[in-house]
Amino acid sequence: MLDALINLAVKRRRLCLVLCLAFCGLGLQVLSRLRIEAFPDVTNVQVMVIALYPGQAAEEVEKKVTLALERALVGVPKALSQRSVTSFGLAQVIVTFEDDTDIFFARQQIVERLPQIDVPEGVSVELGPNDTPVGQIYQYTLESDAHSATDRRGWQEWVVRNHLMRVPGVADVVSFGGFLKEYHVLADVGRLRANDLTLSDLTAAVDGSNEATSGGYVRHGQSEFVVRGRGYLQDAADLENTVVKATGGTPVLVKHLATVVEGYTPRRGGVARGRCLDSVEGTVLLRRGANPRDVLSGIHAAVKRINAEVLPPGMRIDPFYDRTRLVDTTLSTVAHNMVEGALLVCAVIWLFLRTLAGSFAVATVMPLALFSAFIGLFVVGVPANLLSMGAIDFGILLDGAVILVENVFAHLAHHRPPAAEVPATVARAAREVVRPTLFSLCIIAAAMLPIFTLQRVEGRIFRPVALTYGFALLGALFFTLTCVPALVTVLLQGRQVQEFEPRFLVVAKKFYLRCLRWVLGHPLPARGAAVALLAAAMLTVPHLGTEFLPQMNEGDLHITITLPTTISLQEAGKVLVGIRRDLLSFDEVAEVVTEQGHPEDGTDDEAPNQIKTFVILKSAAECPRGRPHALLVPAMRARLEQRPGIAYNFSQPIKDRVEEAISGVRGQVVLKLFGEDLNAMHDKLIEVRNLLSTVPGARDVEVYRAGSAQHVVADIDRDAIARLGLAVRDVEDAIEGAFGGKLATQMWEGERKVGVRVKLPTPDEGDTHSVAQLLIPVGKAGDQRIPLGSIADVHLDRGRTQINREQLSRFLALKCNIEGRDMGTFVAEAQAKVQAQIKLSENTYLTWGGEFENQRRAMHQLSIIVPISIALIFLLLFMTFNAALPALVVLCGLPFAAVGGIFSLLATHSTLSVSAAVG
Repeated sequence: MLDALINLAVKRRRLCLVLCLAFCGLGLQVLSRLRIEAFPDVTNVQVMVIALYPGQAAEEVEKKVTLALERALVGVPKALSQRSVTSFGLAQVIVTFEDDTDIFFARQQIVERLPQIDVPEGVSVELGPNDTPVGQIYQYTLESDAHSATDRRGWQEWVVRNHLMRVPGVADVVSFGGFLKEYHVLADVGRLRANDLTLSDLTAAVDGSNEATSGGYVRHGQSEFVVRGRGYLQDAADLENTVVKATGGTPVLVKHLATVVEGYTPRRGGVARGRCLDSVEGTVLLRRGANPRDVLSGIHAAVKRINAEVLPPGMRIDPFYDRTRLVDTTLSTVAHNMVEGALLVCAVIWLFLRTLAGSFAVATVMPLALFSAFIGLFVVGVPANLLSMGAIDFGILLDGAVILVENVFAHLAHHRPPAAEVPATVARAAREVVRPTLFSLCIIAAAMLPIFTLQRVEGRIFRPVALTYGFALLGALFFTLTCVPALVTVLLQGRQVQEFEPRFLVVAKKFYLRCLRWVLGHPLPARGAAVALLAAAMLTVPHLGTEFLPQMNEGDLHITITLPTTISLQEAGKVLVGIRRDLLSFDEVAEVVTEQGHPEDGTDDEAPNQIKTFVILKSAAECPRGRPHALLVPAMRARLEQRPGIAYNFSQPIKDRVEEAISGVRGQVVLKLFGEDLNAMHDKLIEVRNLLSTVPGARDVEVYRAGSAQHVVADIDRDAIARLGLAVRDVEDAIEGAFGGKLATQMWEGERKVGVRVKLPTPDEGDTHSVAQLLIPVGKAGDQRIPLGSIADVHLDRGRTQINREQLSRFLALKCNIEGRDMGTFVAEAQAKVQAQIKLSENTYLTWGGEFENQRRAMHQLSIIVPISIALIFLLLFMTFNAALPALVVLCGLPFAAVGGIFSLLATHSTLSVSAAVG
């Protein structure tokens, strides 16, 4: 079959070359549509469920919402694991599915379970966006010197977001920062009491004043009219003139009982950029499976149009993070490496063949093989990335073509056929090398078998590499047997071919033969030297150190800042002013943006003391003398750590989000302590933290988001309220209305919804005494008021700021980064110390995870599958030689090939990562 293919290619050589050119055109078209990512998306198939329970402490949210969500989502088809995060007013449950699960199937399974969830009234439950943790591809702030933070947030929420959501491939646009406008109805307790009304009466009146209904339709002659009743609130004046009750024909209006003011939704976070104190941010999320290049192109066009035509004068979208920069850098790096590699290969080919025609014929396989890889990836729906495209080895791809061309030149030089017989001679020479070429490429394919067996994170990283290489090999084989013979025939027909060896090759061959004769004449010393070299390499391996993956440079930094858990939102913002100023003082830094806490929609789970800091670095062109990350990060750390009581975690944006998505914790090494008593578990993790801090190489060792905060707790005296005829719900409603307020309704201002919150005027600051003085209405008409302290024990207590759960069990985590040391030896030493010195109580257990877990799993898988792969290679060699001894002789080259790799890692001070092992 292959012989017939060669004969056809040579016979119809012009048609063959035209088809090859058409294939190149197809490859270019596919390349323009192929998904190209900077790094492979290694995250699991996940679905997030977000539940908002405003104003409730983490413990209450866990009891009333999180547990109900977890129980309802147990047993979802194809689900692998389940974890949750509970914080003030927010619960997130993340369900992870098997790798081959369709995301829409997974989301549908979750949606079908949501109606079964029994949660309290006022809890909002919905699915998170259909994106991935690496889907944050474009972030910006809305800037204006003439508009307030409330105005900018309104434009972002109701105008800019809507325009960007129209871009194909956008999963969501998350708004954060500024002030989300509300109207606050601040009730006067004295006026309520004078009119025999309660806060609940006022709330009910506001809620009932903002309705619309339909009366069906009425006939009018040959027509019909729709009957509508409209009572929407239009503005603050309508709200003030809302009737609460009427006495003797005299209406009591809202303005008689309360003051209506413009306020904002209670915030649990904020954004600041540079020296600005309050910014409005938008984050565009990429839909899972969408092409980042196409989406970013659409976003750029939309932003240009919004700035020019939509926003009011003086307001503009100003991006600070754009994935285009990373993708362009990736493409530039890959293109640069490929061009250099191609030129180097061409130079080497010419150096040995010394013929431009032969070198050109061999070199044509390179673009054809690349286009084969691009088309194959496009067909199977796998995106290309820096790792997969950078792994292509032109030398291996061109191996068969070099053998074929060299054999053709030997035949033409030896037989010197006339022009008419050149095609037949070329075909005959090509057929002679089909078998070794085919088996050579099959052996290379068999060597890639271990890559396809890798699982989970490492599988998602290296499977695109294997697919890219596999498609390129298939393309190289096919075009070596078709395009190369056809092109050689066209280029050499009618030309005289001479075969000669370059001078340097003659000299090298003489030296090699001299060495070979000595080795064959002295077998024992030669074997001893080989064994000694192999032994030295094997002894070197334990000293290399191990990593999961070598660090990739994204170009920017991501710093997680953790302040004391008791700090308020406002005070934390003041601290961040100085931190941003310090970071901006570095010449290498272009922008600094801090995200404090979480936005109102609950897509993030940080508390006000937890800050994500984006440090956008200048490019090499903007800052030619800029320091590399290895020097810049320690300098930043030294500057920032001058502030005591603050913890910092240095990472990179995508890397940080991937780590959190995989293990739920940001850090290279993660220890999880499972149990029930969070206080006791926290004390135990402090012991572990102190111990790990003594291990060389440990950095940013911290208990992950497990702090506690002071709560003002009012434990209601049931006997006392029973004597007064009060219910627990009455007291709780009064507390809620006084301090948090209750969202009574939402009114429309054009197409914008504005909340209306009913509450009592309360000071910005308070203590247990001020809470205890809250007046609770008593009696049928609420005409009496008693202080809360007389019917409840008001005192300070401690409460958790965040509660983490996994597989229906609570856990606390300790995260750790590694600096100046490899992961394998660090974890081995850390595990030995913890096992020897830390004693766990009953019903608690400790697990190790993070990148270390991925590295260990991948190495274990390779240790099983590599011998199988070698056995398959032996079988192919046996089929080639029809004998076992030659096959074994060839296989003896494997360990000595590894010697070169080991000493190369040692010489370049590199660690034995999974990618190095795969290579």
